[in-house]
Amino acid sequence: MIDTEGGVNRGILVVEDDEQLQTALTHALSQHGYAVTVARDGYEGLERMEREAPWLVLTDLNLPGKGGMDFLREVRSQGYHMPVVVMTAYGGVDAAVEALKYGATDFLQKPFPLDRL
Repeated sequence: MIDTEGGVNRGILVVEDDEQLQTALTHALSQHGYAVTVARDGYEGLERMEREAPWLVLTDLNLPGKGGMDFLREVRSQGYHMPVVVMTAYGGVDAAVEALKYGATDFLQKPFPLDRL
């Protein structure tokens, strides 16, 4: 992760299995000065969390292996307090409420404009 102004970590972990969205998010966030790390499922996301200690996490809800909700619960149970934004194309109000209950900071319904981030 890069260390920027005032020692603040500006790293973002994107946990997303859709390669096109990974690329779009990485490109957009990198242009704003963030160091972006990508994981393709919740297991890889947890490994990256331990190594990278990101400032922010963006995670899909529907992931292979360890899904986004399980990933979110694990992140919080391990004591990580960074903001976690959950993204999904399949979630409704119930999924949003559950994600917020488990500590998500925000919930984005796909597709969303990148400037919403």
